[in-house]
Amino acid sequence: PCGSALFLVGGDLPPAESAPARGGEIALRLKDGWKLRRLERRAFGAEHYEITNFGTDEPEQSVRLGDWRETLGRTYCGTAVYRNAFDAGYLRLCELDLGEVGHVCRVRLNGRELEPRFFGPFRWTVTLAKGRNVLEVTVANLLSTHLGEPSVRRRIAAAKALTDW
Repeated sequence: PCGSALFLVGGDLPPAESAPARGGEIALRLKDGWKLRRLERRAFGAEHYEITNFGTDEPEQSVRLGDWRETLGRTYCGTAVYRNAFDAGYLRLCELDLGEVGHVCRVRLNGRELEPRFFGPFRWTVTLAKGRNVLEVTVANLLSTHLGEPSVRRRIAAAKALTDW
């Protein structure tokens, strides 16, 4: 849960970059080169609900694809963007398959926003540019992640008890 994988499926690739995919197609797997940057954090603060916008100054971190809790923390609730710049070699039509995304995502390829997906399958037919391509996947999770933290639940229960009298 809360993990993802990326598979680009399309035409012929040079053997060094290719690997067999389902149905005998060729897949370009973008396992390496991913950067992650927080965009927004949502949390229950000491006295009220807090939203922190990190803006463009937030530094990117090199990450592996998958569950962002390893990088952002077990109870991180918010939005973050995964980015990967890769070389496709030549112009080609292919299928972009993000596998399982934890909740919801927005995808941009070479600055162009793809059709939104609110639930899987997270697949699009795209045309890769010859040479350098930049893929950005903005992912958001649910507030329930943050509510799973016992200290947060205790704080909410204590605040509710104060307002019940």
